[in-house]
Amino acid sequence: MLGWSMSGLKDQSVWFVAAFQHNGKRVDAETIRAELGTFNDKLRRQPARYAARVAQALSTTSVSIDIPPTSVVRLLDIEIGQHVFTDGVSSMSPAMAEAIAAGLQRGRGRANQGPLTSSAFQFRFGGAKACLRYALPR
Repeated sequence: MLGWSMSGLKDQSVWFVAAFQHNGKRVDAETIRAELGTFNDKLRRQPARYAARVAQALSTTSVSIDIPPTSVVRLLDIEIGQHVFTDGVSSMSPAMAEAIAAGLQRGRGRANQGPLTSSAFQFRFGGAKACLRYALPR
């Protein structure tokens, strides 16, 4: 088995791959997972979290907006004792939320279908998956 995700399990689906040859090299589930990124030993000892990281590379997302690499700030994971906190929720401006919502609507053929209704978005960027949110005005 290559991997799974919680959303995939809800749909009763997982990813399998049969070993094959590509450019004279054997490719199997382990070699594919090895190419997905660097997973430290702490993460590998947490099967659910490790599976979630693998699933990030296997699930699909809808394209909404382009973000230039110069706008990215990389932050380290928070480690407290034996716990590693790799998931997070970051803030965004209302203008970014509107741009994301409009981009998602365009991608689904529903441009200009009304005002923004979401204040949080799950996103994937450069191999990371997290959430962006902004506080709605009171």
